[in-house]
Amino acid sequence: MIRHLMLPVLAMLLISLSLTVEAQDKQVWDLPVANSHPLFASGNPHPWEHKTAGVRGGKSQVLPEDVSLLITSTRSDSGGGVNYNSAQRFDPKPFLADPCMRVELIFKVVGKDQPGKMKMVWRTWQRQYINSDTLTLDDAQQLEDGWMLLRFAFDRKTEIAADDQIAGVMVTAQNPCQFQIRSMTIQQYRNVSLHLANDPMDNLKTLKIKGQTQQDNARVFIEIIDADGKKHMKVIDAVDGQYSLDWQSPPLTSQAVNRIFAHVGKGNEVMEQSITQDVFGYTASTDHLWLTVKGRHIVTSDQAAGGSKPFIASGVGYARNVIIPAQDEQVAAFCKSMGLNTIRLPFYLRYFNNREHEPIDLEHHLQTFVDPVILAAKRHGLYVILDCHSYFTGQVDEANARKNQKNLKRWSDEGLAEWARRWGMVAERYKDEPYVMGYELCNEPHDIEPELVRAYYSKAREAIRKVDQRHILFVGTCDWSHARALDKTWGGYTQTFDAPFNNTVYAFHDYPMDNHPWIVQQHIVDFMDKYNVPVMCTEFGATWWDKDETTCREFQAGILGVFARQDVGWMVWALKRVENNARHPHPLPKKVAEKLPKDKRPNDFDSCAYSDIWGPIARIMASEFPKAKP
Repeated sequence: MIRHLMLPVLAMLLISLSLTVEAQDKQVWDLPVANSHPLFASGNPHPWEHKTAGVRGGKSQVLPEDVSLLITSTRSDSGGGVNYNSAQRFDPKPFLADPCMRVELIFKVVGKDQPGKMKMVWRTWQRQYINSDTLTLDDAQQLEDGWMLLRFAFDRKTEIAADDQIAGVMVTAQNPCQFQIRSMTIQQYRNVSLHLANDPMDNLKTLKIKGQTQQDNARVFIEIIDADGKKHMKVIDAVDGQYSLDWQSPPLTSQAVNRIFAHVGKGNEVMEQSITQDVFGYTASTDHLWLTVKGRHIVTSDQAAGGSKPFIASGVGYARNVIIPAQDEQVAAFCKSMGLNTIRLPFYLRYFNNREHEPIDLEHHLQTFVDPVILAAKRHGLYVILDCHSYFTGQVDEANARKNQKNLKRWSDEGLAEWARRWGMVAERYKDEPYVMGYELCNEPHDIEPELVRAYYSKAREAIRKVDQRHILFVGTCDWSHARALDKTWGGYTQTFDAPFNNTVYAFHDYPMDNHPWIVQQHIVDFMDKYNVPVMCTEFGATWWDKDETTCREFQAGILGVFARQDVGWMVWALKRVENNARHPHPLPKKVAEKLPKDKRPNDFDSCAYSDIWGPIARIMASEFPKAKP
């Protein structure tokens, strides 16, 4: 009899436990969102950002009326989604490490066929597939007009390479069916959130802190841990689930990384803590950092320690999300560790990587692509050269760059006007930013007459100088910016091009296939002596794709010798991995090496890998980053 009585009691306990768990689950989704990262949003004004992708036979298409996705599952466990262009890829590791992370999918089923089990799949740049847990419509929250919400979790133990990024996201269904996706968003949930609303450059003055709490009237503990590990705390009460605090003169260590987070209750559990954020104590004094042109040199400010003296820039090209995934902090730290003082950042004014089907939203591009690099440079004491990586034409054939590409359509007058107008927008944004060394107006003009190059550059120069008279302009030559075309392009015009400011550096690029180092030297010496202006090699490297190792090394050693002898600044092209790598010597160019078995091929590090050559030269040549006078 007792055994029979225990069965209903046990059943009631199980039901009660189930309801408790369900209530807790529902409660979790009412928590504040500590961080949010959109993966897809319907109504996006830039539909080119959404390149549809199928998986396991599934299909995906964009519905143009609202820019939503229609996924067709053609067979079991198939589906579709979107692939991201280079600028949109992101590092998933910070999200996967958070036990409170879920990916929200808002969708509706189209037609009568039901999807059954559904799953989200992330595809990385290096072709790794990361699967979420499996859910069904029974797990969905019902929204308006047939839309439903599912929240997928991912395995926190997933291992991903340090430089890998998410390149696409797909949704699969167990059964053949169709469903429409309105949005996909990474959400991180906590009992308390914390956001900094102030300009990061004002961190040492005032931290404007805002946040939400799950409980309407929770007590919030805001904690700063300075760079020395000392803890500082403020306590504030939330009202109706909201709180805010202006922390005046916060105890941050200047020019160092500090940490800040909020917690409720005892703060012992992850859910009771906000996401910890790094807060850098950016120095407010920057007058000593401004660089300018004087004679044949770039010179430091009178306000810098040691006064006005020549500054030799030495750095690398950071082809962010084109050659190397975005990793701003790691790149800046690497540059500093190698004795460099500058990052040359290719960015884009009209089209991403010159692809006409990927137009640039300039404000968004500067905010998300350029600003993070400048902030990283500030944290590590580096300058940034903003390089508009264009050619006055469409996208060049990189494998055959430097050869005749007259088949490429040159920009129209309207295109040139828009390019110049956008340079004016860039100058307006960064006119007071001394960590920006200057603006490289166009990467490599080619197959174009010198007078046209000067005319094109003048359009951008006029737009910039209307709002910004302080920054240095970097201008290349009419022949792929080779040194041999310096006089051909600028001879007789160096005193008038940027008058009355004359704050211009004449840029050149040379590779093994272009000229011997001693010939390059003659061109730049003649030009500097004749016109008393500075030159800088803003791009050089080793064309390992069609030259052998010996040829590449001889050129790099020779051209660096030229730079050292003539006090000419340089930027080596381009980081492919954040790694000090001398590149394993091999006698084969890439086009030959690719015919070898994969395990026998040399590593591909781009020309920046010859760090055993340029690394020691950087430590000798590169000027110390300016310091303020005592």
